[in-house]
Parts: sequence; C-alpha cells; structure tokens
Amino acid sequence: MENVPSVPGSSRDIDPDSISLQEKTGTSSLGEYVYGVFSARTTNGESKIKEEYRRLPTGKMPLASGQHMISVVTFVLNMDFGPKFYEAFKQVVILANRQKNETQ
Repeated sequence: MENVPSVPGSSRDIDPDSISLQEKTGTSSLGEYVYGVFSARTTNGESKIKEEYRRLPTGKMPLASGQHMISVVTFVLNMDFGPKFYEAFKQVVILANRQKNETQ
C-alpha cells in the first residue's frame, strides 16, 4: 500500500463510526419526496475540517467570504446516489485509518 502523507483535515481525521446517511421524507407542492442527510464527524470532535464560504452581495450587503475550522460536515444527498456515496466515503475513511494505524 502506498504511503500517504498526513494532511490536516484528511480522511484519516474522520471517525468511521460517525459516518451516517439518514433517509428522510419531505413534502412540496409537487408531493412527497425522499432525500438523504449525510453526516461525518472528526475523531474526538477536533476542528479539522476547513469550511470556506462566499456569500453573494444582495442589496447593500457586500460580497462576504471567509473560512473556519469545524468538526462535523452535514449535507443533503439525492437517494438515487446517496447510498453509493456513503459506502464509498466510509470505505475510504476505514482504509485511511487502517493505514494510519499500520504506520504508527
């Protein structure tokens, strides 16, 4: 297995047991729909995920941008591909953590 350098905020910092995909149901004017909520946390709640944002100017508010470190990422996925993304992401984290443990 190829050695991967330790990178701040890498998949090695994600707790594989925290990765989840929850199926939810919503309602709109078009009827009911199903979506997934994906979530992953860092090991020990450490702030190692860099979040960058840009807010477009509206009215008199100027363009705003910035970044900060967080310990959890959550986003919505279409359930047509959400389970495949969940499985692939979890597998990458498990392999990265296994390699980290082997090199320690």
